[in-house]
Amino acid sequence: MKVTHVAIAMFVMAGILCAQLPSNIVNIGTTLRTQTGGINNQQRVSVFADPNSSLPDGGLGLRARIGGTVFAYAAAYDDLSTPVFLPPQPINHWFSLVWMDSVAHTLPIAEPGHNWVFGTPNVLYAPTHQFEWLGPSIWDYEQVGVSSPAGWQAFFLRIPIPANSLLTGSAVSVQSYRYDLSQRFFVSDEAVFVIG
Repeated sequence: MKVTHVAIAMFVMAGILCAQLPSNIVNIGTTLRTQTGGINNQQRVSVFADPNSSLPDGGLGLRARIGGTVFAYAAAYDDLSTPVFLPPQPINHWFSLVWMDSVAHTLPIAEPGHNWVFGTPNVLYAPTHQFEWLGPSIWDYEQVGVSSPAGWQAFFLRIPIPANSLLTGSAVSVQSYRYDLSQRFFVSDEAVFVIG
């Protein structure tokens, strides 16, 4: 009986957390620079928002609307040739944001080892939302990850865009990080979005 109560409580909590995220999402920006080499283990990142918090853009995908809210999303892949989400574990996840005046680099740059930090972040952000998920990711750009039977963990960072017109044209570089149970450190690719 107690297991049933715990299971119901977990589903209710997941529902509450999901309710704080947009129910109808669009991806904002794009993956600009990528990690290569090293082992197959990867850390994922992307940015999404409610359609009302986005604007069309001809360059790096949809823009983030001034005064809107976007969310950075992160997930961990297991050490397999096929991308498989890690089952829920007590793993540490963080995000970094680098605000830029413009996109100084226009071509993807591959870096070896899955541990290259793009830009110079001066702070790491803890996730604002975290919950377990079953099935494929609806937040990832590529949606290539296979879910394990035990599910996996989704991590999110809420990023409010200030209502300041001076930010128009600014770019934000987003990366996610994890420190796993084997004391290994992984850094995601770089997702970049422009503020409209």
